[in-house]
Amino acid sequence: MRYIEFKNEINSSEFSALLFQGEEAFFRDDALKTLKKKYNSVEGMDFDLFDGGVDLKTVLACLNCPPFINLKRLVVVKDFYPTDKQLSASGFAGALSLPQDFSVLVIINEKPCDVLEKVKGLTVVDCSRE
Repeated sequence: MRYIEFKNEINSSEFSALLFQGEEAFFRDDALKTLKKKYNSVEGMDFDLFDGGVDLKTVLACLNCPPFINLKRLVVVKDFYPTDKQLSASGFAGALSLPQDFSVLVIINEKPCDVLEKVKGLTVVDCSRE
């Protein structure tokens, strides 16, 4: 899905896991702002951010933790380029096939990640310039 399609669908669709990838930082940043506006009315609550090196079991634990105040818990992972082995060893890909209805996983990458593009249940949003 292209970024513009995501923007058109965000108000009428529910997403459980999203991968925003592409070189256009404005699109990636705006997508996160849009999701925060939709799901997180109370700033700073029910929001987990992982930047760079990440422990997948911690991310899964956050996804399984219900929100305290907001509609959904946003779990954001930036610069996440796992290997097939890392995903299968952690059970991460399997967990995405059975998403919680109270959390949204948001992965934000500048470069494409072929491993993540193959994960079922993960909506890929192209944030490239073209």
